[in-house]
Amino acid sequence: MTRDAWQKGLGGFIALAVAGGWSGVASAQQLQRSGIEQIQTILNEKGRLTPAQRKLDSHLHFAAQYQRGALSLETIPALPRISRGMKRDEQGNVNVDIKGTVSEALLVRIVALGGKVESVSPQHGAIRAWIPLLSAETLAERPDVNFIMPASKAHYNTQLAPSLVLRSAQLPLAVRQAMARRQLEGRFPGLASALASLRAASPPTAPVDTDAVISEGDNLVQAENIIGTGVKVGVLSDGVTSLATLQAEGDLPANVTVLSGQAGPSGADEGTAMLEIVYDLAPGAQLYFASADASEAQFATNIEALAAAGCTVIVDDVTYFDEGPFQDGTIAQAVDAVVANGVLYFSSAANSGNLDSGTSGTWEGDFNGTGATIPILNTDEGTTVTVHKFNASDEFDTVTAASSDDSPTTLQWGDPLVDPCDDYDLFIMNPALTVVEDYSVNTQDCEAGQEPFEVTSAAPAAGEVVVVVLYMGTTKALHVATNRGELAINTNGATFGHNAGASTLTVAATPVQTTIFTSGNQSPEPYSSDGPRKIFYNPNGTAITTGNVLFGTNGGTTLPKVDFTTGDCGQSAVPDFSPFCGTSAAAPTAASVAALMLSANPSLTRAQVISEMKSTALPAAAGFSTNTVGSGIVMANLAVNSIVVPAVGLTPGSASFGLQAEGTTSGTISVKLANTGSGPLTVNSIQLSGANSGDFGLSQSCVGSLPAGSNCPLNVTFAPTAGGPRHTGLVITDNAAGSPHTVILTGVGTSASLSTSSLTFNAQSVGTPSAAQTVTLTNMSTVGMNVWEIAILGANPGDFNITSNGCGATLGAGLGCSVSVSFKPTATGTRTASLLFSDNGGGSPQSVLLTGTGQ
Repeated sequence: MTRDAWQKGLGGFIALAVAGGWSGVASAQQLQRSGIEQIQTILNEKGRLTPAQRKLDSHLHFAAQYQRGALSLETIPALPRISRGMKRDEQGNVNVDIKGTVSEALLVRIVALGGKVESVSPQHGAIRAWIPLLSAETLAERPDVNFIMPASKAHYNTQLAPSLVLRSAQLPLAVRQAMARRQLEGRFPGLASALASLRAASPPTAPVDTDAVISEGDNLVQAENIIGTGVKVGVLSDGVTSLATLQAEGDLPANVTVLSGQAGPSGADEGTAMLEIVYDLAPGAQLYFASADASEAQFATNIEALAAAGCTVIVDDVTYFDEGPFQDGTIAQAVDAVVANGVLYFSSAANSGNLDSGTSGTWEGDFNGTGATIPILNTDEGTTVTVHKFNASDEFDTVTAASSDDSPTTLQWGDPLVDPCDDYDLFIMNPALTVVEDYSVNTQDCEAGQEPFEVTSAAPAAGEVVVVVLYMGTTKALHVATNRGELAINTNGATFGHNAGASTLTVAATPVQTTIFTSGNQSPEPYSSDGPRKIFYNPNGTAITTGNVLFGTNGGTTLPKVDFTTGDCGQSAVPDFSPFCGTSAAAPTAASVAALMLSANPSLTRAQVISEMKSTALPAAAGFSTNTVGSGIVMANLAVNSIVVPAVGLTPGSASFGLQAEGTTSGTISVKLANTGSGPLTVNSIQLSGANSGDFGLSQSCVGSLPAGSNCPLNVTFAPTAGGPRHTGLVITDNAAGSPHTVILTGVGTSASLSTSSLTFNAQSVGTPSAAQTVTLTNMSTVGMNVWEIAILGANPGDFNITSNGCGATLGAGLGCSVSVSFKPTATGTRTASLLFSDNGGGSPQSVLLTGTGQ
């Protein structure tokens, strides 16, 4: 069929549709004649695109054609809305993202066309620039340019609280600071509660009363040394305009590191508010910041740069609308890379509503091709497009509430993010279905640089309807998102992109109030986004389940998002962030808990931190699924307590005093009691316990709390009350595993005391005797002692002689006797032996070392 013949037949087709006799249209009320004509006009223009024009986002092409006068408002009333949706500078240049091969020649060409390069990422094949609208097509003719689109906008997940009229900027500085500390300590059970709970067997969950003594939490934190010390936390958001102001006021430390050139745009301050949350909850952590505002490529680069700077905890509150819901894109792959090296990466779930709260603005499911078919011109021949049915009867979905921050509506589908071959298009129509108010009709035909993505130029108004058509290709899974609006026909699955990636810890929000600290049992914020997240493709674009990329056939894999919930809507010292609501505030709260855990126990793995945060979370209110609240409400005190474990180290593990005369006291042996664990050791008692406990003495001041890494001396002595072996236990009762811990103390009591332990003789000629030397044995006890034998044994016993023995068979109490020994060497060199006293005085035999030199 020729184009002319097809167009002649189009009039009869429209007449048939309006009469209600068109097969495939559910009713004439669904798609009205004028609306059908506008869709046809738009798609016919798409079908006539040149190869260079197909490399342009449809908004750029239609706005340029409108500016040239090539398209008419009579046939496409939405053209002004399309044109207004693009960001322009004072010269009228359009802010664009250019995908292709980055080269000096391309950069020079952009400037030659009257443009200005804003940022370049050769690694990601991306350029952000300002260009004259009418030069876009000329630039797209280059072979090194794959695609040009309006600059992707970073979306930050703060949430306005319009009911609160008094802004923080109107309050005195001291009041704002006190509000910030009270509210943030309240959201976190006050740090003081977290630390006090470590001392209790069953840690309490109630917050401390910080109204009376604001510094109480800080004092306890310092005492316990659980303040995030040793942990680097990286924050990614828009900017930090008020950073210096908060540092001067003491609300942020002086040593915040901002990556070079990445402070963000002037006036942007959400990053400052996020840093304030981390500092308030983990004041010992070292803080880093980088903007996520410049572009997706720069965002990904900054994620990797923060990890390279040593940040083991990273948090962001950013969403880019064209991030893939079904495959990890540029940002999510950067998260994958840093997490593979052990980083804990937190991100806001976003503020796009959830099904449980009745606020969903999302529709996910497979394309339903039983809707109407509309003939159009596709290149030189006529063809048809099929209208998607959102349920059994409706070919459109009504926007019941407009986006709360004027965000556009997006359409994405289950093709790989690179070079998609299926082509879907998105239309916004008025409630009467007579006018196309907005649209996005990019070309997807397997060419490089294209994305499975359509986005409106503005947020649809309440009452306007969403229409999706399959321009060309096969049935795929769809993700329609109003991004903070609400839809009449809706599903769960609002969180997407890197916010809901497999490597990301996705954080939902719940409002701060007393009940959060006592039992959880409260609802999430109605705007908090829900999961789960279906993924069909690996990061490299290969299908997880080959040939199966649909919801209905359970293709791909399902990520159980969100991960957990924390509080939002605390006060902030940052102007216009008091209160600071949204999952933007919840995410840094969760990241701060992780920082405290790593500070308390640096040996924790990433998996252990996540496991404990989830397992200790309090349940949310009944009726809210894990898709919305994850594992529950994370409580810092419970999470920290679960991993802060004391451990006892005792050095030496046993102590021997050797021989000690009855009635005398030995020197001191010091046993070191050390807390080798990660949490405070509570020492309840230390005592001597055992058969001969009365023979040993103890001096210590270790009962009480012993911080992690510290030690305390236990000084023990031995004073035997009887002869023979004596022993007892030094017993420590504490809160560490294995309690009670025991050190065995031993000694030998003896009543036989020798006047010396050795005799040394001068050099003596072989065969000649020396003068005798004398050893005295004394009975130290109050009763008689039996002396059984006195003999010389050892290496050279024949070289030494007992010349006199004044000791009889018994030795009375308190008495002594003497034995004399001479040296008569039988050979030259050193000669040794021992003089042994065998008796019942304890410690028998007593020994005197004999030494002499033969010459």
